[in-house]
Amino acid sequence: MDQKGKIVWFDLYADDVERAATFYKNVIGWTATPLFGDPNMQTLAIDDGTQVGMLMKRVSPAAADGSSPNTTVYIEVESFKNSFQHTSALGGEVLVQPEFIPGDEVSGFAFSKDSEGNI
Repeated sequence: MDQKGKIVWFDLYADDVERAATFYKNVIGWTATPLFGDPNMQTLAIDDGTQVGMLMKRVSPAAADGSSPNTTVYIEVESFKNSFQHTSALGGEVLVQPEFIPGDEVSGFAFSKDSEGNI
């Protein structure tokens, strides 16, 4: 890994996926492509075609201030098991314990909330 704590993927949720896709295209230049032909699930890519995230239909309501409780950021770390060892003690909450992706002994995932409730 060449950068500690590098953001490698994110999930954005929207009430209107097409409206959000148009917004990000016009503001940042990202393209949105339906995944499996589903307009409510679209991959986001930068101008060279590199996929950077997913745009999906919101599955729960936004907070009163309009912010989404569902946006998820995926961060690459050197050891995801070690990164979660002190999560609770530092004010976070482990939601899904670290586990390897089936068939892949290198890559894995885990989910936690940070001290501010972000996943």
